[in-house]
Amino acid sequence: MDGMVTFAGGRPVIVLTKKASADWQLFVLAHEIGHIACHHLSFDDGEAILDETIDSDPSNDINEQEANHFALQVITPHGLGLRIEDRVPKAPELAVDALRFGREHGIHPGHVILSAVRHTTIDGKQLWPLGNAALKHLPPEVASRPVEDLCREALNRHVDITKLRDDSTEFLEKLGVL
Repeated sequence: MDGMVTFAGGRPVIVLTKKASADWQLFVLAHEIGHIACHHLSFDDGEAILDETIDSDPSNDINEQEANHFALQVITPHGLGLRIEDRVPKAPELAVDALRFGREHGIHPGHVILSAVRHTTIDGKQLWPLGNAALKHLPPEVASRPVEDLCREALNRHVDITKLRDDSTEFLEKLGVL
């Protein structure tokens, strides 16, 4: 699954499981927040929405359409669904275009790339290999860092692990975040 939203103890809980770049995880997180914001599930403990694949066509599911729309509104100005127009660039050129467009519009270039390949089809196929290659051409200062590193840093910054129970610490060690 890509992600899930549920309620536990009366609070929303979002689980992200897709092994992907932080740029893609950002969209999955915004999508799951969209399910909460659009009231797609009740506040009852255990109520959950499981998104097996967010990148699949949500045309038949109004809740998925609304969650995607919400995510785009959060991440891009005016909810732009970016597309590659005219000719398909090579990966280095797409990275340069994404940097320029991202700077001009206040959008992270990684999201520009992923949105463009998601919303562009050629002969019925999306351009994921091009997008993945273009992400590798972003300069180190803007390239997404591994999600595991970001989680580890957030945990160390915001959680006093000395106050956790031993079983919680062991679990975090098994996850590789300690």
